[in-house]
Amino acid sequence: MLIVADASAFLNVFQFDFRHDIYYTTNSILDEIIDFKNKMIIRQGMESGRLRLSEPSSESLELIKSKTVELGLNLSKNDISILALALDFKKEGKNFILQSDDYSMQNLAFHLKIPFKAVSQKGIQKEIRFVNACPVCGKEFQANERTCIDCGVALARKKK
Repeated sequence: MLIVADASAFLNVFQFDFRHDIYYTTNSILDEIIDFKNKMIIRQGMESGRLRLSEPSSESLELIKSKTVELGLNLSKNDISILALALDFKKEGKNFILQSDDYSMQNLAFHLKIPFKAVSQKGIQKEIRFVNACPVCGKEFQANERTCIDCGVALARKKK
């Protein structure tokens, strides 16, 4: 099985093992691994050839960025890169699964029909959309808006 791995796939597993699957991740995800134990696990995976680095296409990166805004999600650059890599795998018809404990990543994967599995948590069961809304007047705004144009109040993120 091919696994597209977020940092949580390495960080949230008690005893990580590269014996059965081939893992793919991006350079930016590896930058999140800072402790000695997990760096050694990464090194072992790279040396065995069971952990491979790959970067997503610019087309998939742009699609993930646009869907992030559409759904009102807060994703980091690293989250976007790993989701874009998973999207590339899907487009190529590869048999894979995305591993992440990040609910926002799972939410977007669910929306895009990218197969995913939580690492150490239950994982999401349905898609959730978010909007920015004014806590005073209740008017809803696009995810990139930060202030109500009517009230001048900072917007709050809420489920749609």
